[in-house]
Amino acid sequence: MRMADQSFQPELLQRLLEAETRRLDSMRRSSAPWFHLLRQHWRILQVHRAARWWQRDRPDRSRFIWRVGILGWGTPMFIVTEFALPIARGSMPRGAELAFQLVLGVLVWGGASYLFGRGLWRSEEKVCQRLLEEGAVLRE
Repeated sequence: MRMADQSFQPELLQRLLEAETRRLDSMRRSSAPWFHLLRQHWRILQVHRAARWWQRDRPDRSRFIWRVGILGWGTPMFIVTEFALPIARGSMPRGAELAFQLVLGVLVWGGASYLFGRGLWRSEEKVCQRLLEEGAVLRE
């Protein structure tokens, strides 16, 4: 199944979630080992996360990259490395050195955070695709 077939995606994720929840209930009744229960809980969380990604984040890739990569990861890292650490060490640069470090920091953290956000997008897309394929198998 391709991601382009979008009409059944939420339904497939919902069916997969229901199947995984039923599986967890049956594991509880059969007194499965705790690590199997933990793994099944993790599986249910993956399906929840994929459903949330499918509804909220998939429609707008650039918004996801900005929100998660640049604003959620890159900006805090920039602030910590360019301001908090030098202040904690007591060696805040001044003048041209400060300007150079800020420009360099924006370029480095901006590029790294964009790549981080894009990588997360691809990772979420792969997880969602795998779960949707499993949901399609359940549907048949």
